[in-house]
Amino acid sequence: MCNDSFTFLAPLGGINRLKNVENNMVIIEEEEQMKKKMILVGLWCIQTIPTNRPSMTKVVEMLEGNVHSVEIPPN
Repeated sequence: MCNDSFTFLAPLGGINRLKNVENNMVIIEEEEQMKKKMILVGLWCIQTIPTNRPSMTKVVEMLEGNVHSVEIPPN
């Protein structure tokens, strides 16, 4: 009986491990997108010409939005 249960449940363990790997890949991708967004926003905030720097409201909007909506700063 124990062998039969193991044979039946073993594939579920593999499926769960696969789901964990998939979830970890999604988390890593989200972290990479957040890092990229934070770097771009940081580059906007250190512009040498003060008028090129975003307001704090704009910074919050950029951080809350999609990474693809944050443009590369001019300098």
